[in-house]
Parts: sequence; structure tokens; C-alpha cells
Amino acid sequence: MLRGRAHLPVLLYRWLALLIGTVGYLVGADAVRGPVLAVLGGAILYALVLTVAAALLHMRRWPWFITTGLDLALSAALLVLTGGVASPFLLYYLTPVLQVALWAPLQIAIGVTVGMGLLYPLLVLVGDWGNWAGLLDPRFLTNEGLILLLALLIIMLVGPALRWREQEGELNRYEQLFALSGMPRRGVLAVVTEETLRAMGTDIALVFLRNPGTRELEVQVPEPYPLATLPRVELERTVWEQAFLESLLGVDSPALLVDAAFARFPVPEMVRRLFAQQPFLAAPLVLEGEPIGLLLVGRLRSRETFAEGALNRLAELADRTARVVGWVDSLYSLRQRYTETRAINEVLREINSPRRLEDVFQRLVASAREVLQADRASVMLLDESSQRLHVRAVAGRPFERATSEGVPVGQGVSGWVAQHDQPLVVAPENIARFRSAEAREVSQALCLPLRMEGRVIGVLNLSRLSAESRPFMPEDSHLAQILADAAAVAIGKADLLEKIAARTQELSRLNRDLDAERNKLNWTLASLAEGVLVLNAQEQVVLLNGIAARLLGRSSSELVGANFADYLHGQGLEELRGLLQQSRAEATPYSGPVVYRGPLQAGSDQTLELQITPICVAGEGGSTCEGTVTVLRDVTVEIQQEQARSQFIARLAQDIRTPLTVVKGYVDLLQGREIGPLNEKQGEFLDRIGHNLQQAVGMVSGLLDLSRIRETHIDIYFEPVEVDAVVQEVIELVQPQAAGKRIDLRVTMPPRLAPIVAGRAGLRQVLLNLLDNALKHTSTQGSILLRVEEEPAQLKFTVQDTGIAIPTEMRGRIFQREAGGESRGRSSLGLYVAKQIVEAHRGAIWFDSEAGKGTVFSFTLPRDPTQGAVAEGKGV
Repeated sequence: MLRGRAHLPVLLYRWLALLIGTVGYLVGADAVRGPVLAVLGGAILYALVLTVAAALLHMRRWPWFITTGLDLALSAALLVLTGGVASPFLLYYLTPVLQVALWAPLQIAIGVTVGMGLLYPLLVLVGDWGNWAGLLDPRFLTNEGLILLLALLIIMLVGPALRWREQEGELNRYEQLFALSGMPRRGVLAVVTEETLRAMGTDIALVFLRNPGTRELEVQVPEPYPLATLPRVELERTVWEQAFLESLLGVDSPALLVDAAFARFPVPEMVRRLFAQQPFLAAPLVLEGEPIGLLLVGRLRSRETFAEGALNRLAELADRTARVVGWVDSLYSLRQRYTETRAINEVLREINSPRRLEDVFQRLVASAREVLQADRASVMLLDESSQRLHVRAVAGRPFERATSEGVPVGQGVSGWVAQHDQPLVVAPENIARFRSAEAREVSQALCLPLRMEGRVIGVLNLSRLSAESRPFMPEDSHLAQILADAAAVAIGKADLLEKIAARTQELSRLNRDLDAERNKLNWTLASLAEGVLVLNAQEQVVLLNGIAARLLGRSSSELVGANFADYLHGQGLEELRGLLQQSRAEATPYSGPVVYRGPLQAGSDQTLELQITPICVAGEGGSTCEGTVTVLRDVTVEIQQEQARSQFIARLAQDIRTPLTVVKGYVDLLQGREIGPLNEKQGEFLDRIGHNLQQAVGMVSGLLDLSRIRETHIDIYFEPVEVDAVVQEVIELVQPQAAGKRIDLRVTMPPRLAPIVAGRAGLRQVLLNLLDNALKHTSTQGSILLRVEEEPAQLKFTVQDTGIAIPTEMRGRIFQREAGGESRGRSSLGLYVAKQIVEAHRGAIWFDSEAGKGTVFSFTLPRDPTQGAVAEGKGV
């Protein structure tokens, strides 16, 4: 290698010799001759060609014998043409000597040098044209001898030194190439053993290397097996005494001769028997100052003693063997790390690439099996509902048994890892703890949990099926865990992408369904005969139909997104605005909608009915209002018709009551016997006439009251009312009737009741109607209880009787005006009037009836119904 790089110095020497010769000739010559210039020009051109060729060939060496011949011919011609002894081109003449010393074999180099030395006098003689006297000049002989001696020194010193260095470099290169060849350790040891046998002239060469796990020295069996004197089976079965091997490894000298006279430590009989009582050599294998093994050589077939220098040679072989083994192990480790890194990078690349979940599983098991040299790799995911692990992907040898049913958590290797969330390495001797005899196809296993967000989602299984396979090491578990963690991220990402894709499809379907439903809703709203207006929690219009826009006097585009409260404020409808705000603030799901009747535009005589229903959502802190739904209906014609009917009923009732009053007066005269006595039968008939006449007068009076309420002729005048006084007045009115039927009439109320704001006449009428209803339908010796209770913002009134129960089929119509008259024993007209008065007070009325126990009517009145929106006595 050194000689291959020596052409550059030769080129420099050639140019320097030509330069010195040219300058010397031009300075010392009397006249410059043409032939000299011609040869000199040829030499310079030749050197230039070599220089250019070297540059173009990237400093590669050309055949030495061609350049040597050309340099010899040109330098000889220049010597002849420039005067022989005094020639300035003598240095150029030595160029061939330098070339053969570098590149030619030693014999050829010496021959060429001696030949050039003998040729030089002849060239001088030709140059001086037969001047033999000049050849005998002592100075010439001295110079000739020095030149020849210099040439021989170049041949003897430079050439061998370069050859030795080159051979050493070649050996090192061969060792590096040998280490990087990728040969397994057993193959490398086979080559090392053969080289040791050849170099040492022995027939036994054993290499011991330290096991990293047990730290014991183990004999290495080469492959192919090169020993002919020691059977392979015997070598594998031989048990070596570790203390003796450690003693050999701990010697201070590079190599050691163990013979009959050796007494530093005892030699086991097994070792002496193996080497047939012959001396043997031992040398430790030391790599970077640490002993890694031992080299033993000996003879079985002959009794020759080891020659002088055998220890040095063995020490050199041991040093070389240690380096080769270290290189092989380093290369193996490097390749392992490269494979591991590549596999990890591939798995990590899977994380950043959108792939299906099944593709991630296959990539994971393939990479894990390749990196960790397993016979089979599988990934199992946990089904949390059934607590079973199911196989999702397998690489390598398939399972012998079916795995469709899955593995329960806690059972087997995989189940144990999933249950305890810990990696598990199972050696061949421990596999029986986890598998039955018929299922024991696996010799050793490595199982690791797959974790996502702190919980186990599955396991990664690695199995080796042969008992002779390399056991799993701690670094294998560490690498597998890296793969498992990276794979868990990849699985989570792939699973998330699949869920996102599925969710996206579901959302697309839902959007299509919503669009269809929205179109249906718009079509339905457009086809309704009533207006619909939907507000959000901020009282903004989010949806309405065309009728609602027409009734509000605006276009749909103007109203959508507008604040409805601002619209009401601009129209001066503060009452309706207050109702909306109150329904939104209370956020209470009413049994029915809040109803408002009145105009929706300032100065309009059109009467609209608005049924406002809050949209309430129940939460931990109570109900919240998310908006309101309002149904708008034009009731102008209905109001006019109702007013006409009320007026007609009022006139009719007035007309009927007048003759009834007259008749009642005559009946009273007859009953009072003021115009004469009556017989018993006449008195009985007259009592019946009076009773029925009393009922007819009561019904007519109720119709008149109802008519007045409808026509707002009876305004509810709100004033402070002493409730206990009103109750006492009502009780005094109905007490005679209760006493006549021997009914127990009782009253319970707080001792001191604060006044409330209400219509006194209205409250009196409600109590009279409810008590009259109870008295009429409670049998003799029954009981009636009037109870008044205080609540935070209202009073609660209860009338409880032991009379007949309200039939089930009538309960939904008990407060309706159309029920009228007697409803199988319960009067509905008085109840209807009571309901209108209670609701005019912004209260509520209800009942509870049970067969065999009686009926309970209850109603509430706020302490001050005039707070907030203004309440009107319109009976609605």
C-alpha cells in the first residue's frame, strides 16, 4: 500500500532531477547543442505526460518496468550527450534505481542497480569519445563508488522497509475485512483455529470465551469443526474446571508453557489426559485491557517439543484472535443495533403515517419478530367487556391451536401480563407453569403489555419454539418494551383515525338526516295555519314561519337573529316582555304554556293569542332555560264572537232571572203560609219547587258572573286583603247549609296572616264556589276542611271533603266551561269561574280525588300578583 502511494514522490524526484540537470547544463556548457535539447525536451515531455496521467488516473500506479526503461534510456542519452563524468544529469540517471527499489522484487532491484553501475563507465567513455584516462581519475572512481553504494543502500533499506510495512498493512486490512465479512462467531473461530494449528504446528487448538451471563469460561465449538484428533462429541461433553481456567487467565505473561515441571498451580488430570501428558501452551485473550477468553494449543499425535519462539508466536496469535473476536462481536452488536434501530424507526414511521389498524398490527409483529429473532410474534388486544385477549396479528409460525375464543385475563402468559401490567420473560424450565403438556409448543416466551393512557389495551407476545434457541436477555426485554410502547401509540393513533373516519361518516349521515328533518320542519311550519316563533336563551329569533312574520309585521330575513325583547319594547308591549323574561328566569317546566292575548303592534286593533312555552333543561343546579317556543294565533274574530255570546247570555240570563225572582217571591209567600195554609202534599211539592228554583237562580247568577268576567265588566281590583276576615265571612255564609246536612265544617289557618294583594270579591267568590261544591256533594254526617297555609311567596288554600269522587273520564274536563251543569254530581260551572279568577290572580288551581276518600281542591295566590307584568281581570 505504501509502495502504491510512492509514485508521487518519484514524480517529484524526476522533475527535480531534470530541473537540476537542465540548469547545470545551460550554465556550464560552452555551447548548447541541438541533440541535447531534443533529448531533454523528450524527457520533459515524458515527465509531463506521467504527471498528467497521474492526475487523470487519480494517483494510480502504472507498470514500473515501463517507466524504469524509459527513464534509463533518456538518462543514458543525456549522460552521453552532456560529457559523461561532468554530466549534470547524474541525479536523473538514478531515477530507475528508486523505482525498482520501490516496486520490483528484491533480486530484480539489486540486479538492475548493479547493471546500471556497470553501465555508467561505458556511458562516460562514450560521452568523452574514448577518454580512458578520465575513467582512471580517483575522483571519478570515488564518485562512482559513492553512487553505486547509495544505490545499493536504497535497494537494501528502502525496499524491504516498505515491503514490511505494506505486509503489515495488508494483514491489518485482511483482519478488518475478515471481521466485517459478516461471518458468524463459530465460523470465525473455525478460521482462527485452523490458522493457529497451521502457525503453531499443533493438532489441538481450543478457544475459551467468557459467557456474559454466567461469567464462566466456555469452550467454543467451531463450525465447521477443524479438529481431527479430538472428536466433537468429546469436546462438547468435557467439563472444564473453572478455577484452573481462571488461573491460566490470570497469569502475567502473554503466553505460558505448561509441562511436567510446571508447579505454579495444579493442573487437573482431565487436562493432562486430554493433551496425552504432553506440554501445552496457554495464552489469555485480552481486548482493550480486559481478558475475554483463553487460547490453548497442544499435540496429541506427536511428542515434539515446542520450538524456540513458540510462546511469542502464540502470544501474537492470541492478541490477533482477541481482536478478531472483539471485531466480530462488535459487528454483531452493531448489526443488532442497526436492525433494532431500523425496526424502531419503521414502527415510529407507522405512527406518523395514516394506516389502517390491521396494517399497524402486521407491521408491529413483523418488526418485533425480525429484531428479536423470535419464531413467532403476535399482538393481542383486550376486550374489556368480556375480559379476554384476542389475537389480531401473527408473524412467523402459526398457532397449532385455535385462538378464536381468546385468552381470559389472568390465564397463561398473556393473561398474567394483562392482569399485572408487567413484562414477563419465561425460560424453558418455567414454561410448564403457564402451559399444559399438550399445549407446550413454546419453549420460551417474552410478553409485554401494550399501554395507552395508563391502562393495558393488549399484549405483545414473542415466542421461541426450539429449546436450543438463544435465551431472551434483559436487553431484549428493554428493546421489546420500546417497540411495544411505540406500537401502543401507533395503535392508538390508528384506532383514533378509524374512529374519526367512522364518526365523520356518522356525522355526514346525521347532517343529511338533519337537512332532511330541517326541510320537513320548514315545510311543516310553512303549512301550519298558526304562527311559530322560536327564541334562544338570549331572546333572539332563531326560527319562525311565514305566518308569524306576517302577524309581527316584519319579513323573515329581518326577524331571524333579531332580539325579540327589543322588538316588544319598541312596540310598547312591556307586559308581554315581562312574561318572556319571567319564564326565562324561572326556568320551570309549566303544566301548560303561558298565554297572552293582545295586540303585537302599536295602534293595532288586531288581537293575537301567544302561547309561550319555555324550553327547560334539567341540570345539577336546577333547570335552565335554553329558549322559548311561542305559538301565535289571530283570535280577533273569536273574541268578537265570544263577546257577542257573552252579551247574549248576559241578556238572556237577566231576562230569565227576572221572572224567576218573581216566581221565587211567590214561592216564598206560599211557603211562609201568609196567604193561607197548605196541606202536607202541597207543602212537599212547594219545597221541591223552591229547591229547584234556588238551583235555577244559582245557575243564572253564575252565567251572569261568567258573562261579566268575559266582558271584563267585573274588574278585579287589587287591594290589601285580610284573608282571615274573608274566610270568616265565607264560613258564616255556608255554615247554615252545613248544619242542615249535619256536616262537620272546620277551618285551619295560621294565627296571624299578613294581608295579601288580591281582589277581595274574587277571593270570596272562589272560596264560596269551592265550599258550595263540597257541600252539595258531601253526604249527611260528612266533613269538610278549609285549610290556609303560608308559603314563601304565596298562600295555599285547600278545600277537602269526604264526598263522592270525580269520575276518571271527567277529570280532564272538570274546569272547562263547556262541561256545565251537573257532572255526575260535581258542578263544573262554578269550578270554571273559580279557575278563571285564580288565574287572573296569576295563581294555580288543581284537585286530587280518590274513591272512598273524597276530593281535595287546592289553589295558590301570590302575595302580590301586581309585581312584574300587569295582570288584568280578563279571565285568561
